[in-house]
Amino acid sequence: MRRDARAQQARWGCPAAGLAPPAALDPDLAYEAAEVARITGTPPADTCPFACVERADPWVAELTRAVALREWVPDLTDTLGRPLCAADLDALDTLRRAQSEAIASDRAIAEEARKSQTPPPGR
Repeated sequence: MRRDARAQQARWGCPAAGLAPPAALDPDLAYEAAEVARITGTPPADTCPFACVERADPWVAELTRAVALREWVPDLTDTLGRPLCAADLDALDTLRRAQSEAIASDRAIAEEARKSQTPPPGR
């Protein structure tokens, strides 16, 4: 697993690993960076999209933790210990949208896999 992680760091030119970003990302990496930018509403990265969140703002960490704990503490204001602000609501909407897109993608992948295993009708 570490070997794979190091290979990905090299492909992305990950600054967190002390590497310089490539002059241009491989097409598949550029596509991934564009998707992350679309989902997060941030500019496309010229290196690993996670490089910008390596040390997340404490507010991001606080809200993400609160969302993760929702199963045990359903009221986010109880988890956060403060009322939700407009930025919280925007972030929650972004998380919800990303989760919905991930579920839709998983369903499409599963459907394609199912189709590829089923012989065509009439055979």
